[in-house]
Amino acid sequence: MERHKRLGIARPYARALFELAVERGERESWDRALQALRLLAADPLFPRVLHHPRLSGARLLEFCRAVCGPFLETNVQRDFLTLLVQSGRLECALEICELYFELCRTADEVAAVTVTSAYPLQKAQRRQLEGWLKRYLKRRPELTVSVDKSLLGGLLVRTGDRVIDATVRGRLRDLSRYVTVEAARA
Repeated sequence: MERHKRLGIARPYARALFELAVERGERESWDRALQALRLLAADPLFPRVLHHPRLSGARLLEFCRAVCGPFLETNVQRDFLTLLVQSGRLECALEICELYFELCRTADEVAAVTVTSAYPLQKAQRRQLEGWLKRYLKRRPELTVSVDKSLLGGLLVRTGDRVIDATVRGRLRDLSRYVTVEAARA
């Protein structure tokens, strides 16, 4: 199933889980349970297990309970896992978890931000970037930083559907497009 379809299916589940967790005051418990489910669903071998022809629904549920069981603290959490397996929605587990945690970050006024830099950020640079992002996003940024030397210099910042390309590679690409357009006009 394509990711955009899985997201469409996952959205109501994530919203319902978040509302239930907040209403019952069980955010921490649900966070732990869904973190375990997210780790399982994010494993590269998970799709192969999920679609294995000899794995019945009962065996799949048994497998998922064995992996996630220690983190499922309430009957409702165990019932949710059973519902996902029995309804054939376990394929959407990763998206459900991602959307749930996005709702948590929004409620906590936190923004998940992925920063790709040409070189490792020093502590002072990271603090300066976090300060700028906090003012720009009007939320506390939760940074995930990686290094990609092919950027040549600068930063690529992603949060939600926003992308800020302040890389040398991006600027060279833009310059190349501009020169190509201008050359075509001449």
